[in-house]
Amino acid sequence: AGELLRAVSDPHAVVTVDAALNSPSTHHVVALAGHPVTVFRRDGCGVPGVHVWAANEHADQLYASLAQACGGLVPNVDQSQGAVEGQGTRRPIVGRGIGWLAYNTARIEAGTPLFHVDFGPDSLPHETAQLDQAVSFTKGCYLGQEVVARMHNLGHPKRVLVGLKGEDDRLPVAGSQVLDESGDVIGGVSSSTLAPMCGNAAIGFATMKWGKHNEATNVLAPAEGEMVNMVVTGLRFISDS
Repeated sequence: AGELLRAVSDPHAVVTVDAALNSPSTHHVVALAGHPVTVFRRDGCGVPGVHVWAANEHADQLYASLAQACGGLVPNVDQSQGAVEGQGTRRPIVGRGIGWLAYNTARIEAGTPLFHVDFGPDSLPHETAQLDQAVSFTKGCYLGQEVVARMHNLGHPKRVLVGLKGEDDRLPVAGSQVLDESGDVIGGVSSSTLAPMCGNAAIGFATMKWGKHNEATNVLAPAEGEMVNMVVTGLRFISDS
């Protein structure tokens, strides 16, 4: 991500892409493809990642510049030698745009839930597994602080977001109920995918009742017309290595 953004940025600018890369979760205005954009680092797919916010009128040009910077093989245009069919020089950065399926798989493997997908405006911070990233217990007052502080110090939420991992590629889809071994409903799947980094096993996120959320708990979920065994895990399914 950093190499790609540097390829379309001004290396002599006062604020550079490196400022965002070296300071996760902070916002920086930089010039990409000749236009000011806001960038911030968030490693949502298990590797260094940067979000880019651009004005609508500049988005197409920015995307085209990024695509051109990682376009793979460039035709050989050496005039002294002449173009040679089938040969070319390889760019230092090679890649292409991806769709929702690839992004969804990568972010679930990396343990990154999404707002309005895995939790929403009716979720308390303690229920989202994002408490450390989303809440400060040392800053001044904010809306809802009393409820958050009371739960943190005196109790626990009724439900919490966890990871689920299956034994094979039978995939419970989002919206599926999660049951305990007695057949009682204890939660619901919010995201799921087949994970190449986990032997193509079914993995996903689910909001589970407190007390049923502990890691290594065996649960059941419907997939492909039958109930399949799954185990409760942490959100992250891949290691940093």
